[in-house]
Amino acid sequence: MKNNVALYNEYIHEYNDYHLYPAEHIIIGKFQDKWSNFKMLDIGIGTGRTTHPFALLTKHYTGIDYAEIMLKHCQKMIPPANNIELIHCDARDLSRFYTQSFDFVIFSLNGIDSVDHSDRIKILTEIRKVLSQDGYFFFSTHSLLGFIHSRPTPKFKWYSPVKSFYHLYQNQKFNRRMISLYPKNKLHEFLQNDWEILKTGDHDFKMDIYHINPVYQLQQLDESGFQVESIYSLYGRIENAETTQANTLYYLCRLKQ
Repeated sequence: MKNNVALYNEYIHEYNDYHLYPAEHIIIGKFQDKWSNFKMLDIGIGTGRTTHPFALLTKHYTGIDYAEIMLKHCQKMIPPANNIELIHCDARDLSRFYTQSFDFVIFSLNGIDSVDHSDRIKILTEIRKVLSQDGYFFFSTHSLLGFIHSRPTPKFKWYSPVKSFYHLYQNQKFNRRMISLYPKNKLHEFLQNDWEILKTGDHDFKMDIYHINPVYQLQQLDESGFQVESIYSLYGRIENAETTQANTLYYLCRLKQ
């Protein structure tokens, strides 16, 4: 998965959406009385989607990313301030922050899924080292149980035939590619695993993405020293690890007591 960082830099033009997702809005509301006292570490900031709101909310904001071109774009967008740091840094090595202690660490938009299994454990270990004893860790990840193998055929809109034909073509192209990569007779096999690295169409099927069974995600966090307080779908619904079918899940965690 070494190629992923290069892909982020290559496809920087696709990262122009700066809205927050419902799960993120819920977290902002949950800690509305605490943000002004929080020292925050934002991992994988990209072009600054989460930097804009959280830098304004928190006492001190540190944003990092390992994709240097994306980080430079973010630095151009965010005015310099005494309480804002934007640093080129890889989450697999947070040693520069060992002498600090963050009240809130966020790793959004499934950024943790851009590395392989061993590096994922390394990232969790590094975050544990820089999170304050009473701090919170909030991150999103792809659920293996919610893996999208095929997309339903979109409805044809006669008032917009050109756009409809384009969407139909893209839909069929995606489904054919997914079937070639993951034949239906093999789907059941890897969906039984704890985790898999899959291609899901991102950046023209070039990117490898880690997917994890939610039940195993709880075990992985426990073994890494975290306990989970809540699980949310991307759209803010409370989820159960054993029954969820959501494609993306947010986990709100604390250090094990």
